[in-house]
Formats: sequence, structure tokens, C-alpha cells
Amino acid sequence: MASSANERPAFGKIGYGCKHYRRGCKIRAPCCSEIFDHRHCHNEAAVLLK
Repeated sequence: MASSANERPAFGKIGYGCKHYRRGCKIRAPCCSEIFDHRHCHNEAAVLLK
């Protein structure tokens, strides 16, 4: 049973980052000491908590 690479496009790819940027690092926000993928993710989370 052979499968084509087109049938499994995400196979072998690591899901780094967020919807804003694809990178393999995190940031610790100095205002709340929480860890986020990106500063925009932090800002979106802050808006949702208000």
C-alpha cells in the first residue's frame, strides 16, 4: 500500500509558531510573565480576557 506525498502534505512537518508567524521560539511577556508564540498572540489573549 504505497501512498503519495500529495496525499499527506503535513507528514513530517513540525507545527512551529502561530497563525501570524512560523517560527520555533516563544516569548515571555514582561507584563504578565505568560508564554506566547508571538506578541500579537499575547495582545489577542489580553483582549479576550477583558
